[in-house]
Amino acid sequence: MIENCIRAGTLYESKEHHNCVFVGKDENNKARFASLRGTASHFKLDISGSDKRYGFHIPAEIKDCSLLEVFESPIDAMSGASIKLFLGEIKMMQERYELLWKSARKILSELSKI
Repeated sequence: MIENCIRAGTLYESKEHHNCVFVGKDENNKARFASLRGTASHFKLDISGSDKRYGFHIPAEIKDCSLLEVFESPIDAMSGASIKLFLGEIKMMQERYELLWKSARKILSELSKI
């Protein structure tokens, strides 16, 4: 799962402090949001100017996927996907794992417009 996120450009390591950087991209694959999370401490920081409407997500490989799972953090989303892969419940990636920094009500409202 980590390698998939690195290849997708949604996860990388910051040079100076070796923090995890989680990237949220828009529909054109342009980075719109980034958050840093410490690997050796409880450090957390959202990058200034980031647009929280574009949260970290793990996209589905199939276009018309009907499942959306919402997690509290990128690590939770990656863990959920990894567990399902390990158990053979999914192939890489037939489901979309999405992390949005919004309330569940806003997420459901936006989905109903699609």
